[in-house]
Amino acid sequence: FPRLENVAITYPSDSSFRIFSWQLKVNEADYRYFGALQWNSPSLKLTSFADRSHELADPEAVSLPADRWYGLVYYNMVPFEMADKSRAWLLFGYDGHSVYERRKVIDVLHFREGKPVFGAPVFRMGKNEIRHRIIYQYSADAAVRVNYDENEKMIICDHLMEQPGNLPGQGR
Repeated sequence: FPRLENVAITYPSDSSFRIFSWQLKVNEADYRYFGALQWNSPSLKLTSFADRSHELADPEAVSLPADRWYGLVYYNMVPFEMADKSRAWLLFGYDGHSVYERRKVIDVLHFREGKPVFGAPVFRMGKNEIRHRIIYQYSADAAVRVNYDENEKMIICDHLMEQPGNLPGQGR
């Protein structure tokens, strides 16, 4: 699998499973995402993901099963413990989104009854807002860093500033 050039493979530190994720560019304005989770077991145990990000009205506010996944290419995975003491992982991913805009996403993976669930109400944004995932949208011309810094023990994000756009839909 490591020789697959266009497939990202991420593992937790205990190698209990791995996630395969990749994107298919349909045209200049459209990407499709595919993924699967494979458990580290003697027999093949695999769960495929179905990208339904285009159907989600408010993707930062919902937890999603594998068949309604917010499609991304994952580039990092960091373990953490949720408030109920269950194990979970922060997933850092990329979304080609559109011709003019890209997205970096911090998602959460946890398991419910042995099945993967994406998103959890763990991101506190101000006093009263809680999100299930964080989505940073930025210009396709920009290079944006969103990742976990092991030395600092924190998530590091570039500071994004809104700028007016010349075309409809830009500079929201």
